[in-house]
Amino acid sequence: MKPLTLDDLRRYAIARSLFKPTTLPRAISNLGFVQADPIRAPARAQDLTLRHRVTGYRAGVHIVIAHSHTCVSGTW
Repeated sequence: MKPLTLDDLRRYAIARSLFKPTTLPRAISNLGFVQADPIRAPARAQDLTLRHRVTGYRAGVHIVIAHSHTCVSGTW
């Protein structure tokens, strides 16, 4: 078996974490989880993660919607 290279690992990671924009529940399901970050520098972690993965994503708005559908949980 051929040893894995850095390029092999990079292709594997990109293929499994970047996908066409979809709905918020599907994006979270595909990712497995999204870290919610209350600190905004340069932006909240969930916004950076979801803005290219959720169709029409707007910072903050979708987290409220997701929470109401119980697909978001947090520990403080």
